[in-house]
Amino acid sequence: MMSSRYAVIDQNNVVTNVIMWDGVTQWQPPAGYVVKETQEAAMGDIWMENLQDYVRPLSIMKPPEDDTSKAEREAAYNEAKARLAASILSVNLQGALESF
Repeated sequence: MMSSRYAVIDQNNVVTNVIMWDGVTQWQPPAGYVVKETQEAAMGDIWMENLQDYVRPLSIMKPPEDDTSKAEREAAYNEAKARLAASILSVNLQGALESF
């Protein structure tokens, strides 16, 4: 018998697990949980009954930024800015090249 992918959904409509199950073998989700067959749901997604679809919360899509990642991004920006500034030349009124 072929197994399918099922989302295990808690009472707050949050996907707490994704399992493979044939839908026939004797198994029950824990009390207060339901299962729905799915191809795309991931842990942390929210089941929207009215849409009959899953929604991924923004907090999962973009994790909170920590000081290290912010510092790394700022350092990369400053390095790129310095390279760009060093490669830009302008021509003054006398026709001579000047750095920007």
